[in-house]
Amino acid sequence: MEWRTFTSDAYSDGFARLDSSIRQHALRVMGKIVVIPFVGKSLKGPGNFFRVRLGQYRIIYRIELETIHFSLIDKRDVVYRLLEAIQRDMTRGQNTNP
Repeated sequence: MEWRTFTSDAYSDGFARLDSSIRQHALRVMGKIVVIPFVGKSLKGPGNFFRVRLGQYRIIYRIELETIHFSLIDKRDVVYRLLEAIQRDMTRGQNTNP
């Protein structure tokens, strides 16, 4: 199966702020995710989100049909705070495509 990918604005912004070494590592990990999407740890809450650790950084993505949505990348504390807000909005029906 070939997976389509989508990168949110929040992911793109976070990616642009990374140091070049972390950015290179993130690209390698994204390549692995595209090959084996369920490589990350499944997260609780709505949205079918997964996470992959990059040291103190996290890649948050979700799988929907045949698409991998890269949602967030940032330091651990920041990414989980943002994810909580996304999931809260999803529960309220306000944000169906983070």
